[in-house]
Formats: sequence, structure tokens, C-alpha cells
Amino acid sequence: MLATKRNCAPSANGLRLRRSEQRTDAYFAWLGRDDDAELSGLARLLGSVPELQELLDALQIPTLVLNDKGQAVLFNRCWQDTLGHEPDWALGQRPGELLECVHAADGTDGCGTSADCPGCGAGQSIWESIRSQARTARDFDLQCVSAHTTEVRHWRVASTPIRVGERSFTIFSLIERA
Repeated sequence: MLATKRNCAPSANGLRLRRSEQRTDAYFAWLGRDDDAELSGLARLLGSVPELQELLDALQIPTLVLNDKGQAVLFNRCWQDTLGHEPDWALGQRPGELLECVHAADGTDGCGTSADCPGCGAGQSIWESIRSQARTARDFDLQCVSAHTTEVRHWRVASTPIRVGERSFTIFSLIERA
């Protein structure tokens, strides 16, 4: 499903700026974010691959396609059914934001930029996959916040690099462990 909306943060003067326009200090991962126009263009590019959405929807595990800044551009039906995200909300979000990691809001640019992020198995899997250009997998525990509670969820993530045209993406798949 193509995602269609982004999260923006308020600036000091009350205007809403894309996070990529703010000063960013990353402890582990991405610096900056693609803007709405770029994300929409990437979603169209992925949508132009005839069977990609069909293939993703055939998978029975939650799966995202991330851009080179770790932002969701496309996700499968299982992601929506399992984790409850609507397509119009997910575009531009990073995995920790979508999974409601307690640390996602701690960094200056969301998921991947907090002091707690270097130990995250999801981030490690994504970055190792990008560096090695090979599929990687990690087990990790994620402290998630929902409503008024915090819980630890146990995940196995697999990250696989792909290229569409001249652009690099990462397929990000999750399995919840007991």
C-alpha cells in the first residue's frame, strides 16, 4: 500500500517544519529526511514496478520498503493488519516511530537519532544490509509505548537491499518472537 502522509514537528516560531529542515544530531543512523515531494516520487517509482505490491501483499509477515534515509515508502497489507497503521499515516515514518519505540521521540530527528539507538537491532540490521549489500537479520527487544502503558516486544527483523532504477531501498520485515 502506498503511504501518503508525513509527520512534521513544530519549530520555535510555531510553524511546522519538515524534520529534515531542523538541526540534526544522530547517535546512530540517519541525518535528515526526504520531503513530501521526494517521498511521493519514490512511492510512484515503487508503484511503477508491476508486481512489487502484489509480492509484498503475498507475504504473511509485516513488511516495509524504506528509502535510503530509513523512511517508509511502501508497506504490505500484513503490516497494516498486524500493526494497525493506515496508509495515509505511514509515509516518511521510520520503523521505531511506526512500532512506537519509547526512544523514537528522544532524538532530534526521530528514530535512529537518540543516544539509545546504537543498540537497536532493527537499526543494526538496516545499516549492515546497506553496507554489505546483503540480507541481514537480528533479534531485538523494543520498549514500546501504547496508550498509558509501556511494554517490551520481542522481534526478529530481516533487512534486504534492493535497487529500483537508480535508487536504493531496503525491504524491512518483522516477526514477533514469543
